[in-house]
Amino acid sequence: MLLLLLSPQFTLPVLTDPSRTFRSADLKGRWYVFNVWGTWCGGCREEHSALLEIRKITQVPLIGLDWKDEDPQALQWLTQLGNPYEVEFVTIKSIVEKLRAAGIDIARRTVAKYREAMRIPSSVQRRRDKLAVAT
Repeated sequence: MLLLLLSPQFTLPVLTDPSRTFRSADLKGRWYVFNVWGTWCGGCREEHSALLEIRKITQVPLIGLDWKDEDPQALQWLTQLGNPYEVEFVTIKSIVEKLRAAGIDIARRTVAKYREAMRIPSSVQRRRDKLAVAT
């Protein structure tokens, strides 16, 4: 998850309802959680249940940006695991470029930095911890 202090401006179709659009300007002045996820990401699968719980207990909107998947893959994921997001969309190259221009590099190493800052152990560390407890 990323804390975006100054989000770049963009407008995208909503994944679950392409007739609707999401404008980043609609969030101006509001707190929100902007989560970058992908069906290929093991850590994203691990944190998904926590996002579902967060959605139940907070009024802060969760905005989901699926990275590197096609619409059918992303929709299948949300159907199977549940949809914690108020708004969700699949990334397009121009959005990644805008985020990078704003100083936000969407990459595994960036996610790792935010996990460290929030004191969330990596998936590798969580597996090690489970093995240590089991032995």
